[in-house]
Amino acid sequence: MKWLVTAERRLDARNLGKALEPAGAHVVDEQTATPLGEGERVWEVEGPPNLDAKLVGVKSITGVFPSSTMTLY
Repeated sequence: MKWLVTAERRLDARNLGKALEPAGAHVVDEQTATPLGEGERVWEVEGPPNLDAKLVGVKSITGVFPSSTMTLY
């Protein structure tokens, strides 16, 4: 399942990957993070359907939200 994970800006892709690994998730594209304000970035992540519950309380991760895929014709 695809997720959008909001993390503190100081957390890079490598360290985010380490934080996601125990939950069975990984960053989709390590080069692409979308800035969100001055202190956070949003990463696209693939992981299990209950990833939001698994990441509760993980330091530096501030939000976990289901992502969606839409195709325009």
